Amino acid sequence: MKGTIFIPEIKSEEEIILNIRLMIDKEYQKLFQAVIVHGSFATDDRTLFSDFDGLLIVHDKYMKHKELNHFISKSLEEIYRFDPLQHHGWFVISVSSLLQYPEEYLPIAVLKEAKCIYPIEGCELRYVQKTRINYLKIADKYIEALIKRVNRPWQPRNIYQLKSFLSQVMLLPSLLYAAINNRGIYKRDSFVPIQALFTEQEWSPIVIASHIRENWDYSLNVFQRYMMKRPGRVFRKMTQHWIAPSIDPKTKLLLNDEFYYNLSILLNKSKALLHDIM
Repeated sequence: MKGTIFIPEIKSEEEIILNIRLMIDKEYQKLFQAVIVHGSFATDDRTLFSDFDGLLIVHDKYMKHKELNHFISKSLEEIYRFDPLQHHGWFVISVSSLLQYPEEYLPIAVLKEAKCIYPIEGCELRYVQKTRINYLKIADKYIEALIKRVNRPWQPRNIYQLKSFLSQVMLLPSLLYAAINNRGIYKRDSFVPIQALFTEQEWSPIVIASHIRENWDYSLNVFQRYMMKRPGRVFRKMTQHWIAPSIDPKTKLLLNDEFYYNLSILLNKSKALLHDIM
């Protein structure tokens, strides 16, 4: 299916947006058809929990170019200054891939809510969606990985691991929606229709994860602030395993045995729902 989306300029005075835009203007304009921010940053409903979700649409000849790597490395410095707990980098696709758009990678529904960092006047994207996407397989694989993690048993040891884990849990409704309806959806819009498939007890881990997200807060000491805002694999690994602050006592009380028990029920029922469709 062919389509066209106009993605308007993001009108923001946030330092991260201004600095990335300035960086592109000075050195990297030739690399990109568009640089886009999506998710809660674009829809202006972000919380302290929110990541910086960005998409680079790169001209094909620069996809493996050292200048692209240099931009990513340099811009990650800005992203980690904005959010030291950021657990992913840029989404990156080529201009030619718009003609076989990877809907499973980033749904068109998400792009419809996105904003443009570059070019400043906004951008028009013409795309052709893939005709066959196995949403069922994608969701099943994702759920199986979470089941294995919960059954290990594994629990987050610090707020970096906690944020990553809760983000995975809260992605489950959108993956289920896509698998059941054979089309992608904006994550926020998936909660209500998917909640109807579960009991209150089964759905309770999503409620708790959302509550923690909405009330997310933390502070860093001088050492943590210095180390966690630096890019590079070594610093990110140190942040993930050793440097990030501990989980606060109130949050630990929410992530009790009952939470993990109900999460296990939610995941296993989700897997059963998918197998009924297959």
